[in-house]
Amino acid sequence: METLDKIQERKNNKTAINNNRERTQKANVQAEYTEPNRQVKRNTEANKQKCVEELATTEEKLVRVVNMKQQCDTVKKLVGIYSKPERPVENKEDKTVIETGEQTNTWLEHFEEQLNRPAPSNLPAGYQSSTHRHSYRCHSTNDRINQDSLQINQDWKSSRI
Repeated sequence: METLDKIQERKNNKTAINNNRERTQKANVQAEYTEPNRQVKRNTEANKQKCVEELATTEEKLVRVVNMKQQCDTVKKLVGIYSKPERPVENKEDKTVIETGEQTNTWLEHFEEQLNRPAPSNLPAGYQSSTHRHSYRCHSTNDRINQDSLQINQDWKSSRI
């Protein structure tokens, strides 16, 4: 949270610089701005380094456990190729759920509702039950196709002689 406080302080100083019209006041506020700006940059670099080190240690642990999917994901994160898109999930009350565990529970509830609902009583005219499906081609059609293909093959062979 220290970095976030520094960022807020930097923003406040920046707005003060932009709001001042006199050169002397701007110079004073600019001097106050430079130190928090440097600290923010240092803190963000330190946070990035810490994150990379944590990913590297988890990768080393995963190598021992032999979990290939997680290994692949962490290597991609370390290289910078892979970022999993975070999409907000809303619960039934249309509130955004942030935590991963709560998101999973929300999805589980949703699919349980979808899968446990009763079958529709009156289907549209085009739908049939799975036991009464018919093949669109009957045996006579298949026989005719076979005869035609044999005739084509024979014609082709006779034309080559």
